[in-house]
Amino acid sequence: SFIEVEPAKKFASILNEQGIDISVQTYKTEVPPTALLKLPLIMDKVAIDALVEKIQAALADVGNKAKIKS
Repeated sequence: SFIEVEPAKKFASILNEQGIDISVQTYKTEVPPTALLKLPLIMDKVAIDALVEKIQAALADVGNKAKIKS
């Protein structure tokens, strides 16, 4: 989950541009903005590693604006 909406939206937008099906839940006021990935049921290690690299790159691109709540 993110603390702020705009970094969450930018994160999702970066990944959407790369063909990854992701959205951000922002409509529940009592819940922080959350990125929701829609992953295939079956993925091999190569696909998982590629996805993780893209997620890490998107988070780095969002930079200090990405205040993430764990």
